[in-house]
Amino acid sequence: MNSRRCRWLALLALAAAGSGCGAMRYFPDNEQLRAFMAAGPVTPELDREAMMRAIPPVGPYRVGTGDVLEIRGPHALFQRAAEPAGSPANDLLLARVDADGNIQVPLAGALQVRGRTLLELEAALAAAVHPQFLVAKPAIVARVTEYRRLRSPWWAPSRIRGSTNCARIS
Repeated sequence: MNSRRCRWLALLALAAAGSGCGAMRYFPDNEQLRAFMAAGPVTPELDREAMMRAIPPVGPYRVGTGDVLEIRGPHALFQRAAEPAGSPANDLLLARVDADGNIQVPLAGALQVRGRTLLELEAALAAAVHPQFLVAKPAIVARVTEYRRLRSPWWAPSRIRGSTNCARIS
């Protein structure tokens, strides 16, 4: 008898505890429902100027800090003191753009590349070595092999007026 009573008390306590966990239901009265329907749809506000500023400019890619560049050109441009003779006529150099926006090229030294397009980078490198170090103007080809990582957060506060929501930046 005593165990039966304990079971009923436990069941009753469980039912009492569970009854307070349900979602509170809200049923508007007729006046509130009419006011809601009369309000009409909510249209979001859009700051067109801020949206247009956020769109990246159209055009060729500009090199930035952290990019890894592959530069191909004549072997003499990248030749180091301890290389054996008879190496291939064209060579390549992998260079990461440092925090100051420079890359290091053996023959030309430090070259400012941040903010330049790849065509501008190629022309600047050719101008840095011709005619001072090379007799003929070199044919140089550059490409980005690893793009810089964006420093913006993955999630950021949205820029809608009066909003504290977060929006995903892609």
